[in-house]
Amino acid sequence: MEVTGPMSASQIVAGLALIVGLAVACQIVAASLRIPAIILLLPAGFAAGALITAVNPDKIFGAAFPPLVSLAVAIILFDGGLDLTTKGLEDARPSPPRSPHCTSAGRASCCLPRSW
Repeated sequence: MEVTGPMSASQIVAGLALIVGLAVACQIVAASLRIPAIILLLPAGFAAGALITAVNPDKIFGAAFPPLVSLAVAIILFDGGLDLTTKGLEDARPSPPRSPHCTSAGRASCCLPRSW
């Protein structure tokens, strides 16, 4: 299905159906193989974007595409943040003190231990 010019409503629906169907299939296969879904979603998405002309997010979503990507990244980061816990941090070893004259603009050798 070659897409040129503005997309019709049926082409948009077909593109969205392909995207959702591919994503669901990757999720099911990943669950059955007991691997993280992202391992299948990334290559499948890259392949679909390169090989299938109906899967063109710029034409499907238009000007809404960049804000949708930003919103999706924000939701993913928020969801990942909800899973964070402080359990285990009490067992973590504190970092060694830094020399007060070490700066990002300073030489790297000033931050090495004096015994070196």
